Amino acid sequence: MEWIQPAIEAGAITVVAIAIVFVAVALYKMSGTIPSLTAAMGTMAGNTSDA
Repeated sequence: MEWIQPAIEAGAITVVAIAIVFVAVALYKMSGTIPSLTAAMGTMAGNTSDA
Protein backbone atom coordinates (compact mmCIF):
# COMPACT_ATOMS: atom_id res chain seq x y z
CA MET A 1 0.00 0.00 0.00
CA GLU A 2 3.07 2.26 -0.08
CA TRP A 3 2.19 3.43 -3.59
CA ILE A 4 -1.03 5.18 -2.51
CA GLN A 5 0.58 8.25 -0.92
CA PRO A 6 2.98 8.99 -3.82
CA ALA A 7 0.12 8.47 -6.27
CA ILE A 8 -2.04 10.97 -4.37
CA GLU A 9 0.79 13.50 -4.28
CA ALA A 10 1.54 13.04 -7.98
CA GLY A 11 -2.16 13.39 -8.78
CA ALA A 12 -2.41 16.60 -6.75
CA ILE A 13 0.67 18.05 -8.49
CA THR A 14 -0.81 17.12 -11.88
CA VAL A 15 -4.15 18.74 -11.03
CA VAL A 16 -2.41 21.92 -9.86
CA ALA A 17 -0.25 22.02 -13.00
CA ILE A 18 -3.30 21.60 -15.25
CA ALA A 19 -5.15 24.31 -13.33
CA ILE A 20 -2.21 26.73 -13.71
CA VAL A 21 -2.00 26.06 -17.45
CA PHE A 22 -5.78 26.43 -17.81
CA VAL A 23 -5.77 29.78 -15.97
CA ALA A 24 -2.76 30.98 -17.98
CA VAL A 25 -4.45 30.09 -21.28
CA ALA A 26 -7.70 31.73 -20.17
CA LEU A 27 -5.86 34.92 -19.20
CA TYR A 28 -3.94 34.85 -22.49
CA LYS A 29 -7.15 34.50 -24.51
CA MET A 30 -8.88 37.27 -22.55
CA SER A 31 -5.96 39.69 -22.69
CA GLY A 32 -4.54 38.75 -26.08
CA THR A 33 -1.16 40.16 -25.04
CA ILE A 34 1.79 38.45 -23.42
CA PRO A 35 2.81 41.44 -21.19
CA SER A 36 -0.57 41.48 -19.44
CA LEU A 37 -0.37 37.70 -19.11
CA THR A 38 3.01 37.85 -17.42
CA ALA A 39 1.78 40.70 -15.21
CA ALA A 40 -1.22 38.60 -14.19
CA MET A 41 1.03 35.62 -13.51
CA GLY A 42 3.32 37.83 -11.41
CA THR A 43 0.34 39.08 -9.41
CA MET A 44 -0.89 35.52 -8.88
CA ALA A 45 2.58 34.54 -7.66
CA GLY A 46 2.51 37.39 -5.16
CA ASN A 47 5.09 39.37 -7.13
CA THR A 48 3.57 42.86 -7.23
CA SER A 49 6.61 44.49 -8.81
CA ASP A 50 6.15 47.07 -11.57
CA ALA A 51 4.41 45.44 -14.54
